[in-house]
Amino acid sequence: MDKFTQFLSNLVDAKLFGIEIGCVAKVQSYSATKGTMDVLPLLRMENDYGESKDFPILANVPVSHPYGGDCVIKLPYKRGDLVWVTFSANDIRKSLQGSPSQKTKARWNMQDACVIGGVKKDSLVPSPNSLLSLDGVVIGFEDKSSYLQIKEDEIKFKSSKITLTDGINSFDALTHKHTSGSVGTPTMKPTNGS
Repeated sequence: MDKFTQFLSNLVDAKLFGIEIGCVAKVQSYSATKGTMDVLPLLRMENDYGESKDFPILANVPVSHPYGGDCVIKLPYKRGDLVWVTFSANDIRKSLQGSPSQKTKARWNMQDACVIGGVKKDSLVPSPNSLLSLDGVVIGFEDKSSYLQIKEDEIKFKSSKITLTDGINSFDALTHKHTSGSVGTPTMKPTNGS
């Protein structure tokens, strides 16, 4: 390779080195009401003096919750959780308000970040007893203390207490009784007890 070709190759490599399109980050804080979090990218960079430094904390990064119509699924992110952050090729501020954004020359700016979702720590290590080992659609806590599992032919719900908010009493340990006057008559609202 001649010197000019090597120069161009080095120039392209230097430009590409500064492009980040996604990384794992650690949650520093989470505002569920705003739908944003502050995250620390788990990357280190070398400065002009050869010192290895952490990337700066990215503040008020929007979180991509499953959202549609008037429905949303919100997860209880907490400090120390790992998340995947992606960076847009263009400014996202206007787009997040429903307006078109102008294409810019700045590409994959870390200020145009979005949290896509949580990443399981040690995801390369199998966890045969975790919630992730269950089949179907599963929502719950990883230790299986409380979860909803939906399979093609079955729905499982596990919890030590269910509280219904439509006027029916809560059920402790899923034990309750129905009172009825006689066979074939409707039962009254359930009450706690066995």
